[in-house]
Amino acid sequence: MRLGDIVLASMRSGTRETSMLRRAYILGLWEDVAGKSIAARTQQLFLKDKKLLVEFSSSAARSEAFMQRDEIVKRINEQAQTQLVCELILK
Repeated sequence: MRLGDIVLASMRSGTRETSMLRRAYILGLWEDVAGKSIAARTQQLFLKDKKLLVEFSSSAARSEAFMQRDEIVKRINEQAQTQLVCELILK
């Protein structure tokens, strides 16, 4: 079993540590799923109850992310091979 498989399996459990692991996982792939221009203007990412709250330093980046929000959620869940995020909230 590879380390990646172990991480993905542990993200499916419901412990507090799992929540922190999920957030760290999303942080690690944020640039890949959101794109460089959006990631560069991202200030904070918070994950709670499958809702990902994203704070931006630029209203233009927030608008760009708004137009791509469904695709971003889809990419995150595809990468994780489970439904980590149901909703993307942009601030």
